[in-house]
Parts: sequence; structure tokens; C-alpha cells
Amino acid sequence: MREKTNRFSAVLKPIKKLLFQALKGKVCPVIKGPLLGFCFEVNEATGLAGLISGGSSSERDTQRQIQKHCRNGSLAVDCGANWGLHTLLLSRLVGPSGKVISVEANPSICKILKKNINVNKILNVEISEKALSDRIGSIRFNQGVGATTGRIAKENEQGDMVQVPATTVDEVLRNQRADVSFVKMDIEGAESKALEGANKTLSVSRPVFIIELHSPENDLRVGQIMIEHKYQLFRLNGEQILRPDRSWPDPEGVYGTIVCIPKEKNAASHN
Repeated sequence: MREKTNRFSAVLKPIKKLLFQALKGKVCPVIKGPLLGFCFEVNEATGLAGLISGGSSSERDTQRQIQKHCRNGSLAVDCGANWGLHTLLLSRLVGPSGKVISVEANPSICKILKKNINVNKILNVEISEKALSDRIGSIRFNQGVGATTGRIAKENEQGDMVQVPATTVDEVLRNQRADVSFVKMDIEGAESKALEGANKTLSVSRPVFIIELHSPENDLRVGQIMIEHKYQLFRLNGEQILRPDRSWPDPEGVYGTIVCIPKEKNAASHN
């Protein structure tokens, strides 16, 4: 069975390459999935996955959780918005009376994000072209070699570097009229720093978070912050994380993509 799958993938690969070359630079409609009805520009950042609302099973699982926790009329934040895959879905879910703040630090990717927002004539999305950290200022950013590899640079790191403005989650939300109810976060290893800059958000607004994690050390700190703020942690399949004080390789620890729900909200949903 695996051999047949590998042969099929080998045949499909050149077909996908030809299709991508034919569509590159064109605005195409999404033909399947929760983003059906939207369109996007096919380019190196998006690939072809946008045609079916994202290509991986984890993206579909994340979308299901977004649909479960994001409500019409609410305020949502997409931290690490990339070209807008989840921003588009959030925009649809919060509706005209809601709002999405889409945060993306990579200048080249942010241009694509803006284009996809504009081509869909979306009016309820505000874009913040900044990196999220634990303080406000300026920070070195490695643009990476692809759309999903841009990140805040480590000390002495080499690569395609740019200087970008940095902010905190609390600052992004400071002048908003409504409390944030949902946050998606995928910022390539800077999640713990971003959460350290979200103390008021975690303590007062208490939104649901979906966080994609990237390293055991960072994962452990994310778990600690959520424990301190009385959140319960779950996997995308709904399974509760039993040891939020541990990270990979403990199978009961914090790793992968997690859903963080305030204890009081989780308890209320079961009453």
C-alpha cells in the first residue's frame, strides 16, 4: 500500500509543478473547504494548498478548532498570519460586526497578506506589520528561505535579515473596544516571548488560544505560562494534555499544536 502511495505521489509531483507554473501570479478561487468562496494569489508563499483551504491535516484540524471557538461579532487575533490562510477564515467567522487583527512581521509576506485581504474586499481585518515579543522596540528578523520559515533572529544568527518593529500582544489590543475572545499563534518559536508580553490579555480578557509550538524549551515555557494563568491545555483532537509541566519527548507533555482554554470557560461548557 505504501509503495502504491509513493508511486502515486511521484506521478503527481510533476503535474502539481506544471499547474503551479500555469497559475503563478494569478488570483484563483478556493474550490474546497472552509475558505470556499474566497480567492487568493498563487505564488511561492501560498503554493497550491490554498485552492483546497490548506493542504495538511493539521491545518484542517486547526480550522475545525477555530470554527469551534471563534464567534460572530467577536474580536480575534491571528499572530503570525503569513499569507492569510487563517485570517480569511477568522474574518468570515467574526462577521461584519466583528474584527480580526492580523499580525505578520515578515515584510515580503505581509505584502501578499495585504493583497489577499484586498482582493477579497475584506473590511473587518486590521493588519499589524510587527513582530510579537515581550517588549516594544525593534528586533532583528530572519526572513528565512520560504513563507513558513521567517522568525525572530537569535543572537549571532546569519541569514536574510531585516530590522522590524516589535510589539506585545497587550499593546496590539490596548485600544480595542472589545475584549479579545480568540487568539491563533504560530510565530516560529517566539510563542513564549509573545505570551510573556500578554499578561493583561491572559489575566483579564482570557481568550482561547491555539498555539503551534516549535521546540521543547519553548514548549515548556508556554506550558508554564498557561498553568500560571489557570488555563487547561488540549491537543487538536480534544485530548487533554495531562502534563503541561513537561515537553517532548514525554507523550503526555506539551508539544505540537495546542488549544488553551481558561479553566472557567472549559468548566462552563460542560455544565
